[in-house]
Amino acid sequence: MQDVRLIHEPICTVCGRPFDKAYGENHLCGSCLRRGWYFKRARAVVRYQGSIAEAVRSFKYNGRMHGITTFAALTQEYFLHQPRPQPDLILPVPLHPRRLRRRGFNQALLLGRRLFPQDRDKIDPHILERQTPTLPQTGLSASERRRNVRNAFRLRHPAKIRNKKILLVDDVFTTGATVNECARVLLKNKADEIEVFTFARAVVGL
Repeated sequence: MQDVRLIHEPICTVCGRPFDKAYGENHLCGSCLRRGWYFKRARAVVRYQGSIAEAVRSFKYNGRMHGITTFAALTQEYFLHQPRPQPDLILPVPLHPRRLRRRGFNQALLLGRRLFPQDRDKIDPHILERQTPTLPQTGLSASERRRNVRNAFRLRHPAKIRNKKILLVDDVFTTGATVNECARVLLKNKADEIEVFTFARAVVGL
């Protein structure tokens, strides 16, 4: 993977969008200046482009698991230079049961287990659930993505997240619509704060 680019500073202090070095120090991006988020911060390991994008799509849609070892190794390299999240609970972004049956696995859950092996006891895939079979987000605009996932999630065990620091894990941060909706539901049910961690980060369409 010759075109792999680990994400380093400068970045947006909230959504984690990477800037060119010419932009100087960390600061808020234009999107975060215009709108608020329900999560406190989002971070990602690599840019979603080239061979990384191909490997993630192959893993997610074709079930080719060999790439996840590379994802885990890149994440450990990333944490040599960036702070590791210290949550009370790690929640993978859920799939709707219908899509989970069709795909056979939740890529966010598998990533959570491999990217945070020392925190496996904190990972709970049964708290947050997707109650609505939404359209795939691929190909939708940012506003369409937000509408698509509105009210798509609910909590099965609200008491478990009260006053807890939650880390939401997913494969790719594109516009942030999905993780932000998850964070909204968590805050509504009295979570203390929410961070987001994805393996990859798209840098267009925000």
